[in-house]
Order: sequence, then C-alpha cells, then structure tokens
Amino acid sequence: MGVQANRTQSYVFEHRIPGQLWAHSESRHRRLSNCDIFLVANDKFNMYPRIAEIAGLAIVKEYKRPVLNRAEGNKGAYAETIFHMRRR
Repeated sequence: MGVQANRTQSYVFEHRIPGQLWAHSESRHRRLSNCDIFLVANDKFNMYPRIAEIAGLAIVKEYKRPVLNRAEGNKGAYAETIFHMRRR
C-alpha cells in the first residue's frame, strides 16, 4: 500500500503499525472472546508478530503461501504469510 518510495522499514514502523493496531482495537469488541483470526499479509518487514504482541494476540501458527499470479507485471518470487492468531 502506498507509494513505492514510502516502503522503507522506518516508514512501515512509523506509519503502518499504529494503523494496524487501531484496526485491531476497533474490531476487538465485535469479535468473540475465543475466536480464531486469520490475517493474510506480505510480511516483508516482519512487523506482524510485533503487532500481534502489542494488540494482545498470540500467533498460533504461520503458513507460507506462494503467490503465482501477481496483478502487477513483476514476475519475481513472492510469498504471503497467513497468520493464525487468537486472543491471549
């Protein structure tokens, strides 16, 4: 998401993590207390374990999924991570 020039690690930690934490806190009262949460993300900067910890979620398991057909013309190897999380 965002402009390619803004995809640096410092930008991600400064701008994206607070937004993700806000989304998790806003949806917390709509979820059941013992529900499973699955989040699919390109975790290039390894930020979702930190987000889960701050949001009070525990990562049960991480699944790696290769992306074969990308929307953009780039054909480089790429994988997404599916995070299986639960409330602590």
